[in-house]
Amino acid sequence: MHAAHEEAVEAEGFADRAERYAADPDMPTTALFYCAGQAVDHAVRAQSAAGVETTAADLRAELQRSLTVAEYAEQESARRRDAGRRGARRGRPAETRTGSTVHPRCPLGVTSLADRRRHGSP
Repeated sequence: MHAAHEEAVEAEGFADRAERYAADPDMPTTALFYCAGQAVDHAVRAQSAAGVETTAADLRAELQRSLTVAEYAEQESARRRDAGRRGARRGRPAETRTGSTVHPRCPLGVTSLADRRRHGSP
Protein backbone atom coordinates (compact mmCIF):
# COMPACT_ATOMS: atom_id res chain seq x y z
CA MET A 1 0.00 0.00 0.00
CA HIS A 2 2.99 2.31 0.47
CA ALA A 3 3.65 2.33 -3.30
CA ALA A 4 -0.01 3.05 -4.01
CA HIS A 5 0.05 5.97 -1.59
CA GLU A 6 3.24 7.41 -3.10
CA GLU A 7 1.77 7.23 -6.60
CA ALA A 8 -1.50 8.78 -5.44
CA VAL A 9 0.38 11.68 -3.83
CA GLU A 10 2.34 12.22 -7.06
CA ALA A 11 -0.87 12.07 -9.10
CA GLU A 12 -2.50 14.65 -6.86
CA GLY A 13 0.52 16.95 -7.09
CA PHE A 14 0.55 16.84 -10.89
CA ALA A 15 -3.23 17.32 -11.00
CA ASP A 16 -2.97 20.40 -8.77
CA ARG A 17 -0.20 21.80 -10.95
CA ALA A 18 -2.24 21.13 -14.10
CA GLU A 19 -5.17 23.01 -12.54
CA ARG A 20 -2.96 26.00 -11.76
CA TYR A 21 -1.52 25.93 -15.28
CA ALA A 22 -5.01 25.78 -16.79
CA ALA A 23 -5.96 28.90 -14.83
CA ASP A 24 -2.80 30.77 -15.91
CA PRO A 25 -3.30 32.13 -19.44
CA ASP A 26 0.43 32.84 -19.79
CA MET A 27 1.37 29.20 -19.21
CA PRO A 28 2.02 27.21 -22.41
CA THR A 29 -0.51 24.47 -23.08
CA THR A 30 2.31 21.95 -23.42
CA ALA A 31 3.04 22.35 -19.70
CA LEU A 32 -0.64 21.80 -18.90
CA PHE A 33 -0.83 18.65 -21.03
CA TYR A 34 2.42 17.32 -19.59
CA CYS A 35 1.17 17.72 -16.01
CA ALA A 36 -2.24 16.27 -16.85
CA GLY A 37 -0.58 13.27 -18.52
CA GLN A 38 1.71 12.74 -15.55
CA ALA A 39 -1.25 12.94 -13.17
CA VAL A 40 -3.05 10.25 -15.14
CA ASP A 41 0.05 8.04 -15.35
CA HIS A 42 0.60 8.22 -11.59
CA ALA A 43 -3.10 7.61 -10.94
CA VAL A 44 -2.99 4.45 -13.09
CA ARG A 45 0.09 3.25 -11.19
CA ALA A 46 -1.59 4.00 -7.85
CA GLN A 47 -4.68 2.03 -8.84
CA SER A 48 -2.57 -0.87 -10.10
CA ALA A 49 -0.48 -0.92 -6.92
CA ALA A 50 -3.64 -0.89 -4.81
CA GLY A 51 -5.05 -3.81 -6.79
CA VAL A 52 -8.20 -1.99 -7.89
CA GLU A 53 -9.67 -1.44 -11.33
CA THR A 54 -7.59 1.06 -13.32
CA THR A 55 -10.33 3.52 -14.22
CA ALA A 56 -7.76 6.29 -14.73
CA ALA A 57 -6.54 4.55 -17.89
CA ASP A 58 -9.63 5.88 -19.70
CA LEU A 59 -8.42 9.41 -19.01
CA ARG A 60 -5.15 8.71 -20.80
CA ALA A 61 -6.99 7.88 -24.02
CA GLU A 62 -9.02 11.09 -23.72
CA LEU A 63 -5.88 13.19 -23.21
CA GLN A 64 -4.18 11.62 -26.23
CA ARG A 65 -7.20 11.96 -28.49
CA SER A 66 -6.86 14.47 -31.33
CA LEU A 67 -9.32 17.33 -31.30
CA THR A 68 -11.99 17.51 -33.96
CA VAL A 69 -12.02 20.57 -36.20
CA ALA A 70 -14.98 22.00 -34.25
CA GLU A 71 -13.30 21.39 -30.88
CA TYR A 72 -10.10 23.01 -32.09
CA ALA A 73 -11.99 26.04 -33.43
CA GLU A 74 -13.83 26.45 -30.12
CA GLN A 75 -10.58 26.14 -28.18
CA GLU A 76 -8.89 28.79 -30.36
CA SER A 77 -11.89 31.08 -30.04
CA ALA A 78 -11.82 30.77 -26.26
CA ARG A 79 -8.06 31.36 -26.22
CA ARG A 80 -8.45 34.56 -28.26
CA ARG A 81 -11.27 35.80 -26.02
CA ASP A 82 -9.11 35.19 -22.97
CA ALA A 83 -6.15 36.94 -24.58
CA GLY A 84 -8.35 39.95 -25.33
CA ARG A 85 -9.54 40.09 -21.73
CA ARG A 86 -5.98 39.82 -20.42
CA GLY A 87 -4.91 42.61 -22.75
CA ALA A 88 -7.77 44.81 -21.58
CA ARG A 89 -6.79 44.25 -17.95
CA ARG A 90 -3.19 45.12 -18.73
CA GLY A 91 -4.19 48.30 -20.56
CA ARG A 92 -2.90 47.37 -23.99
CA PRO A 93 -4.31 49.20 -27.02
CA ALA A 94 -7.31 47.54 -28.67
CA GLU A 95 -5.45 46.66 -31.87
CA THR A 96 -2.90 44.56 -29.99
CA ARG A 97 -5.60 42.93 -27.88
CA THR A 98 -7.44 41.77 -30.98
CA GLY A 99 -4.38 40.13 -32.46
CA SER A 100 -3.92 42.46 -35.43
CA THR A 101 -0.76 42.09 -37.43
CA VAL A 102 0.79 45.46 -36.66
CA HIS A 103 4.36 45.64 -37.87
CA PRO A 104 6.58 46.11 -34.80
CA ARG A 105 8.62 48.94 -36.36
CA CYS A 106 5.58 50.91 -37.55
CA PRO A 107 4.59 53.45 -34.92
CA LEU A 108 1.29 54.28 -36.61
CA GLY A 109 0.02 50.72 -36.67
CA VAL A 110 0.12 50.33 -40.45
CA THR A 111 0.05 46.75 -41.59
CA SER A 112 0.38 46.56 -45.37
CA LEU A 113 3.61 46.96 -47.29
CA ALA A 114 2.18 49.94 -49.21
CA ASP A 115 1.18 51.65 -45.96
CA ARG A 116 4.63 51.05 -44.49
CA ARG A 117 6.33 52.56 -47.53
CA ARG A 118 4.01 55.57 -47.44
CA HIS A 119 4.94 56.17 -43.80
CA GLY A 120 8.65 55.64 -44.38
CA SER A 121 9.06 52.25 -42.71
CA PRO A 122 11.12 49.48 -44.33
